Amino acid sequence: MRAQDVFDGAAPAANPLAALALLDLAGPGGEARFAREAEAAVRAFAGQLARSPEGTCTLALAARRLAAREQGAPGGPGGAIGQLEREARGVVAVRAETAGERAIRVRLAIAPGWHLQPNPAPEGMVPLALLGAPGALAEVRYPEPEVDADGVPRLEGEVEISAVLGDPPAPLRLRFQACDERRCLPPVEVPVPRPGG
Repeated sequence: MRAQDVFDGAAPAANPLAALALLDLAGPGGEARFAREAEAAVRAFAGQLARSPEGTCTLALAARRLAAREQGAPGGPGGAIGQLEREARGVVAVRAETAGERAIRVRLAIAPGWHLQPNPAPEGMVPLALLGAPGALAEVRYPEPEVDADGVPRLEGEVEISAVLGDPPAPLRLRFQACDERRCLPPVEVPVPRPGG
């Protein structure tokens, strides 16, 4: 890992994103070695995090998730990162509908002035992802992005993800990264409500 990749700009920094990906891989049923690698990355950049918390939001998010993992509980809502995560969650309204036997449509209403990263996303960005336990989803189809004046793909307004649910249906989560013209908020995960719920 390279030290210059720890500070967020318009896009989150690569090393903290790698630490978050490692923590995802270390999730339930994952391998503990991924958590150890994520911990090593977070510890390597702890000094930069302490000196510049505003410039290392993604690293702080990785540190918070790592601490929550070690404590066996979700991270607390306090501090600047918690505020940014709450702001990010407020950018997207999520609802789900049935679309036939075991088929589901997840509709997203993205707040004006904001956009999400598509799936696949540009390098260094966090793609929109519908997540569930192994076997919970099949045939996931993501919306086609619009392309801005700079040739960068993005999702704006109302978009839809379609998928086929496993049997029995399991809880789903949505991961996204919300950006406006000045900044990108930390990636967040939100639960997908049950269809009709």
